[in-house]
Amino acid sequence: MANDLQRLAAICKQERPVLKNIKYIVFDHDGTLVDTASYPTRLYPGMKDLINDISDLDCELFVWTARNRNSTIEILDSLGIISEFKDLSCVGSSEAAQKPSPEGIQNMLLHAESRDEVIVIGDSLGDMIGGKRYGAHTIGALWSHGNMDSQQTYIDHGADICFTDINECRNYLIKKIRGK
Repeated sequence: MANDLQRLAAICKQERPVLKNIKYIVFDHDGTLVDTASYPTRLYPGMKDLINDISDLDCELFVWTARNRNSTIEILDSLGIISEFKDLSCVGSSEAAQKPSPEGIQNMLLHAESRDEVIVIGDSLGDMIGGKRYGAHTIGALWSHGNMDSQQTYIDHGADICFTDINECRNYLIKKIRGK
C-alpha cells in the first residue's frame, strides 16, 4: 500500500506539458469517436457537439486508427462527420506502422510547427504511448469503459488527463484551445 501511494504521489508530481496554441486534435476511431460495439455503429452521445465546438474554434481534426481506410471512411461518412476531419491515418494499410508507433500522427501533422500544439485523444494504452512518443498532450477517453478504475493505468502509460464523460472532455478542450 505504501509503495502504491508513493508511486501515485510521484506520478502526480510529474511535470505535465503546458498547453498553449492548441491547433490540432487527433482522435482514435473505435472506442473514442465511435461506439463500434453497438449496432448500428454510432457516435458516442455528445461527440457530435464536441466535434462541432472544436471545429468552430479553428482546430484541425484528424483520425488515427488501427482500422483500415475503407471501413473508417464508410463509418465516418455514414455518421455524417467525415468532412470534419482534415486527414486520416489508418493502420492496416501501407500508410503507417502499427500503434503505438507515432508514425501515423507524424505523417498527418508534417505541417505542425510544434508538437505542443497537438492533443491526442484515445481509449487504448497504445494511443497514450503513441501520443507521448510523438510528443503530444494525451487524453484518455474512458467513456467507452464507463468508469475511472483504469485511470491510473492510463496515466502510467502517458495520459495527461482522463475523462469518463465526453462533455467534461469537451469543456476541457474548449478551455485549453482558448488558452485558459
